[in-house]
Amino acid sequence: MKGGEINMKKKIILPVIMATVIGVSILSATPAHAQTNDGSPFQSLIQKIVEKFGLEQADVEAVFQEHRNQMHAQMQQRMETRLNESVTNGTITEEQKQLVLKKHEEMQAEREKNRDTWQNMTQEERKAEHEKRQAEMKSWAEKNGINLDLFFGFKGGRGFGHGFAK
Repeated sequence: MKGGEINMKKKIILPVIMATVIGVSILSATPAHAQTNDGSPFQSLIQKIVEKFGLEQADVEAVFQEHRNQMHAQMQQRMETRLNESVTNGTITEEQKQLVLKKHEEMQAEREKNRDTWQNMTQEERKAEHEKRQAEMKSWAEKNGINLDLFFGFKGGRGFGHGFAK
């Protein structure tokens, strides 16, 4: 292949990959999605993209990781903006905001630490564990005077850590 053909191939393939990543990342929002043995929910998709378009696996994995990092940063920014607005509006205090941020960090770390455990659970075990954690969150929120419906999507039953969309 000539240099121009390679650049053209990249110009066509990268948008396809990004569109695929966005679509797949929407599906990965819940922990119940099955994951492959290496811990990545996207490994089979990455492999298919590598094979179909003749790309380097490390390059495709880097695109997926970059997208994941960008989405995480955007979610974090939305959360902080929403918390700041709530402090300004008097919905919560600065102390409550700090408690929410700390709890969010704790739960993210716990989720990462227990990723393998969740993957090996049955659907019923995941549901029971989710309900247990949701009850713990509600108890924590009541203890700290925080309305979870405002921040953590409890109206939809998804719980803490699944977004801060308005």
